[in-house]
Amino acid sequence: MHTVLLIPHVAAGIAGLLLGPLLARDLSAPPYASAYLAAVSLLAATALGLVALDVAGLWWLAPLALGTVAAAAGGLRARGMPTRVRGVGGSYVALITALLVVSWGSPLAWILPTAIGAPLIERAAARA
Repeated sequence: MHTVLLIPHVAAGIAGLLLGPLLARDLSAPPYASAYLAAVSLLAATALGLVALDVAGLWWLAPLALGTVAAAAGGLRARGMPTRVRGVGGSYVALITALLVVSWGSPLAWILPTAIGAPLIERAAARA
């Protein structure tokens, strides 16, 4: 069952990481917005499934998954462009953080994406 959940989880993560830059170019592009939200939603759903298989070891992933999909959905539904930038940007930082945590296993993987991404997101929000 773990593999059954992990394969779409990884595929959704890759899709989200690839769609993020396309969406960043135009946050109002419906095809990219819908595809990004679908990818992040599938990622969160499969993360919750993986948590259910190992609650004691992975419980902390549940709030991260729900927060990521909430940021993406809230950002994409926001009327104000600065809020949209912050929501979608924050969800994308979460995707990058997850990739680095899995790849590196270093505490820096938890810190660097936010340290680099937050100022970039705020600069983009200010321009919006």
